Amino acid sequence: MTSGLREVRDDELVDAITEAVASITRRSSALFERTGLSARGAEWALETTLSELSSSDLEHALRTLGAVQGERVGRHGLVLAGNVFTACMRPIVWSLLARVPVVVKVASSDAGLAELFAEALEETSRPV
Repeated sequence: MTSGLREVRDDELVDAITEAVASITRRSSALFERTGLSARGAEWALETTLSELSSSDLEHALRTLGAVQGERVGRHGLVLAGNVFTACMRPIVWSLLARVPVVVKVASSDAGLAELFAEALEETSRPV
């Protein structure tokens, strides 16, 4: 998805992210065992994190990012901690909204949410 990220229209980008989030919601139970949390605790953490990534939230974030002036960044690098399995979503999504390719280093104990999100984006996105 990153090859033509700068040329993707805002509505296409929001649609791709929201479709990927919906896909994660449908397939998330596989993550719960790897989080170290109870299934209900992991489900709550994921629900609350993903609920902040609605279309309207993403559109608001795009407006906010559009108001920020400055030099465009060539690439974001994220090093993820393994102790909060949902912490990866917001920085990855904001990188995509800013149309900046993101490289993610996951912790060895990571539950796999970043990878699941990447797979969901690949599956739900149109080629760009």
